[in-house]
This record gives sequence, structure tokens and C-alpha cells, in this order.
Amino acid sequence: MWVQIAYFIVMVIISIATRPKDANTDPAVLEDFQIPTADEDRSIPVVFGTVTITGPNVVWHGDFRSQKDTKDHVARRMYFLGFHMVLCYGPIDTLIKIMADERDLYTNDVKNSATIKISKPDFFGGLDKGGGIDGHADIMMGEAAQVANSYLASKQSGPQPAYRGVVSVVYKGGEICANNTNVAPWSFKVKRIKRGWQDDDVWYPSKAVIGSGDMNVAHIIYECITNKAWGMGYPVESVNDAAFRIAADYYFDVQMGLSLQWVRESPIEDFMRQVIDHCFGIFGLDNDGKFVLRAADTGGGVAGAGEWEVGDEVGGGIIDIPLP
Repeated sequence: MWVQIAYFIVMVIISIATRPKDANTDPAVLEDFQIPTADEDRSIPVVFGTVTITGPNVVWHGDFRSQKDTKDHVARRMYFLGFHMVLCYGPIDTLIKIMADERDLYTNDVKNSATIKISKPDFFGGLDKGGGIDGHADIMMGEAAQVANSYLASKQSGPQPAYRGVVSVVYKGGEICANNTNVAPWSFKVKRIKRGWQDDDVWYPSKAVIGSGDMNVAHIIYECITNKAWGMGYPVESVNDAAFRIAADYYFDVQMGLSLQWVRESPIEDFMRQVIDHCFGIFGLDNDGKFVLRAADTGGGVAGAGEWEVGDEVGGGIIDIPLP
């Protein structure tokens, strides 16, 4: 009998220790949640091809509230929160999927700015456990005509920027969890190849895509030269277009593309050098002072070498070229 009594007492203690908070316990407040915020020194990444962005900059959070549901005298609390995350420079071709805690949360392709519904109320085990994620989110691609977000304008004081030129996601006060203060980290799989170019004018679009989602390495270098927002900012007239097309044709034929993001923590010349080294390219200036890219083939030669002249400045790898 004493063994049965001891067993009963142990089971009661375990039940009390593992059940959700008592109904009379105060709910958590916003300060109890660990939410990543923006780092002023953190640069906005540039995406080439298809990548997964982890740890996006949370530039605002608020609109916090809780909701109690009582069952058998035990409180089960859902927590709701709004936040704004900046992902990368935009626009992008496609937001492929959204993940939380490294698990798929939303998997429908989003190609233009839109409001989506995330409906995963049992993502963390439902109301009896960790709750889920259930609410609407605005996907803001950063188009040139993008207007200020109405939800953010209603929650923040002062003038509201339109956030053009960057991709961001606004989660509009939906459920984020229940019965605990853990906010799962969000991540985003995105593709950018033909959108987000200077003046929305993609160069040589028919050869830009390699495979199912890589960017032609010639296009990466071309965009680094000509983009004024994050690149070197040279005009397109400074590029030997014919030479770059020869290189792009070769890389397309051999299916040499890359998917990567430049986080802008090092000079763009260093990033370009890494890309050129990867594709065994030669980069420099021709006799007219225009940028050229040579594509070295696997046999040690140069693709299209006899089709255009190259000045003495051209050597292996990248040369030091001043910003405009």
C-alpha cells in the first residue's frame, strides 16, 4: 500500500510541474521575450541566385498582446506580436519559402508584393504545448512604386518610409507562440536573378539563369560593376558588352553559375575576386578602357580569345580599379 501511495504522490508532483501556468498567474509581457533587433552596423545583403537568408534584421516589433484560454482551471495563453524584418536588396524573383526553427512554415512561391496567410496554429504543438504561428504577413518586394505599409503606419508614429529597394516582411500581429516566451528564429529561401537590376533592366536575360536557380557568373560580375545602390556604380557604357556576352555564352554552355549572398562586410572588389577565381576568369580593361571578362576554358585556353582585343592592363584575376 505504501508503494502505491508513494507512486500517487510522485505522479501528482510531475503533473503539477509540467502543466501550463495556473489561471491566476500573470501572463508574460513583451520584455520577457527575446527578440532580435536591428544592428546599426549590419549591412543589407545582396542575393545572387538561390539562397537561404538566416537572421534577418528585425527593424521593429510591437503590437504585443496575450489571450487566455482556461481549461480545467489551467490557463493556456497565446501570445501575439507584430514585427518587420528586412531580408536583402530587392526586388527579388521569388520568395520560395518561409521557415521557423528550421522547419517549413510557408511554402507557396511569392513573386510580387502580396499579403499572405500563415496558418500553422499547431506548429509548436498547439495550445496545450507551445502553440503555433497563425496570422497575416505582408511581403514587400521593394518595387519602385511601393507605398508605405498601412499596418506599420498604424503602429508607428511619424512619417513612414516605403522601404523601396529592399525586400522585407511585415508580420501583422498574429500568434507567435503559446505558454512560453520563446520566439522561434525565422529564415527565408529566396531567388534573385532577373529582378533588382539597375533601373530594372536585366542584362542579357536569356543567359542569366544557370540550372534551376543559379546566376551566370558573368552576370554577377556585370551587375557588381554597374549597380549604383551597392555596386561599383559605373555606367553600362564602361563595359565591353561584346566581351561580356562571349563570357556569358561560355558559362551558360558549361552551366557555370553561382548561388551566394554578399553581406557587404568586405570591399566589393574582394567579392568580385572570389567569383572570378571560382570561374577561372580574367578581368580587366581593354584598349578603350572598358571592362572585359575572359572565360578560361577547362583546357587552359580562353573562350572567344580571338574575337576581341585586350589591352596590356589585363592580367590574371582582378585588377585594382577605382570607384567612380
